This record gives sequence, C-alpha cells and structure tokens, in this order.
Amino acid sequence: MTRTKTRTRNIFGSMLGSQLFVPALVTCLAIGPVFAAGGVQLINAVFKDEIVKTVDGKTEHHIVPAKRFAPGESVIYRLTLRNQTAQAIESPTISAAVPPQLEYIATSPTSPVPQVSVDAGHSFGVLQNLTVKQDTGGTRPARAADVTHMRWTLPAPLKAASEAQISYSARVK
Repeated sequence: MTRTKTRTRNIFGSMLGSQLFVPALVTCLAIGPVFAAGGVQLINAVFKDEIVKTVDGKTEHHIVPAKRFAPGESVIYRLTLRNQTAQAIESPTISAAVPPQLEYIATSPTSPVPQVSVDAGHSFGVLQNLTVKQDTGGTRPARAADVTHMRWTLPAPLKAASEAQISYSARVK
C-alpha cells in the first residue's frame, strides 16, 4: 500500500456573534490550529483506527493520529472548539468545509447531528432532504459522498475555559 504525505497549510475563519465559520478553502489534513480569535480556537486533527495485535494474540483498536494515509483509507476527522475566554458561548455553531482530499462518510455517534451542504456551502439541510443537480438536467437524492460542508450547533453553551469536540468519518480520495 502506498502512503502519501500531507502538506500543512493554515486555515482562517471569522467569528460572528456566537457563530464560528470556517471558510470553504480547507486544504490541510494535518493536526493544528485552524482558527484563533478573541479567545476561541478551532483545531482540526485526523486520526485512524489501527488494529494492533497484543502479546497474547488478541486484537485491539487504537485511535491514533493519522500521519500517513492512502487513497481509500478511512479516517476520523475531528474538530475541537476551545473557549479560552472567561465567558460561556451560547449555542455555538461550527461550519466547516469537508477537506477536498476527503469524502464524508458519517458523523460520529457522539457528535451532534449536522446540517450539511452539497452545493459548496450555499445552503444547508438534513442529508435525506437534499438533492444534487445532474449534468443531464435532472436531480437525484444527495448521498454522503456529495457533502461539501457541514454545520453543527452545539446543544448547550460552551462554558468558559472548556472545549467541545465534533468528529466524522471520511474516506481519503
């Protein structure tokens, strides 16, 4: 299996009230801060589920940082929102592009259900309710692989000096 290295680039965003938006140009799969302003930081990281054999011959699953990966491999993409301020953020919303090197599979069961976009972030909705325009002029139901952007609203305020994590599984293109 051929492994490929990733190139790291910074990702910038802007903050409007309690909503944090990460722009469509997400071009990295490396661990690192993707946004920091006003005491709020958004960090992205990519992980893999590695199967490890123990000394007694059993297998264990270990979630480890994905330093290298190949096309077709499944990864876990995690966004961490850190509130480094002295105040809670009411109902924070995180919007982020699915990196172009990834194909969305599903949201983690521990993350809030996202609204998704299949039109480069112009409109959002529940995946089952979205359609994609076809080259023939018609439309078809949207699939997970069509997702270009995701938006989560956290169900509770993000307390001061705390963090929240959102993750989803994806396949490397």
